[in-house]
Amino acid sequence: MRREEFLKVILKEVGSTVLKKKNKSSTYSYDKGFFAESDLIAHETFKKEINKHFPEDFVLTEEDDINLKNINFKNEYYWVIDPICGTTNYLYDIPFYSHSATILQNDKLYAAGVFDPIRKELFFAFKNRFYVNEKQFTLTKNTPMKEALISINTNQSNFDEVHSLNKIINKLSPPVSRRTRIIESANLELSYVACGRIDAYYNPTDKPWDIAAAQVLIPSAGGAVHIINNSDSRIFKQSGIVAASSKNLLNEILNALTKIQ
Repeated sequence: MRREEFLKVILKEVGSTVLKKKNKSSTYSYDKGFFAESDLIAHETFKKEINKHFPEDFVLTEEDDINLKNINFKNEYYWVIDPICGTTNYLYDIPFYSHSATILQNDKLYAAGVFDPIRKELFFAFKNRFYVNEKQFTLTKNTPMKEALISINTNQSNFDEVHSLNKIINKLSPPVSRRTRIIESANLELSYVACGRIDAYYNPTDKPWDIAAAQVLIPSAGGAVHIINNSDSRIFKQSGIVAASSKNLLNEILNALTKIQ
């Protein structure tokens, strides 16, 4: 089985495993937020199955205890995994979380998928084509900012060190946009941008596993992505993202964000 096909299989397998788990035990820290036992189960399932089928590949998940600055790019294929994106929602039985996997070949984005186990939706992109449950989808709308639904993620404890949340909301909320939302599953929200359900997304502190899949899904669907901290082209060293359903909307949002003091 090819990697891009296996990616879809493992996402659904992890989704089914986590969904069936009844005991949602967890720990919490101010710096990292919630860590559920299911995070570890998903992490171990991804690592075990990918290593079994593709032992020569390098696999990085959010739960790996590794300094991203120390990663040596010696493998041909890399996997960037978010075992559970939206752990807080998962623990509180809010039906909005996801599992994501992105494959890089020779440090270039190759394929990506995000699976919503609640709605059984698989968002997948490969070779510049984007699919929702195997049906190809292309963005066609060009929503202006004043009519846009914009999602803002605030799951980072140091969010106020990057920007003032109040100032961000003031700059992006009505009447500047139609509405803003805080939903707390970056990968799923970004998948919604790719399929046109949300017009744009912003988080200045998202990590590589939060933004890797979006860099495949959204451009493949016809949308636009801007990585905020991208002085290094390697995805493991990037953070923060602005994404939109069109290049015009992306530029409008970037212009609004530059005015935040």
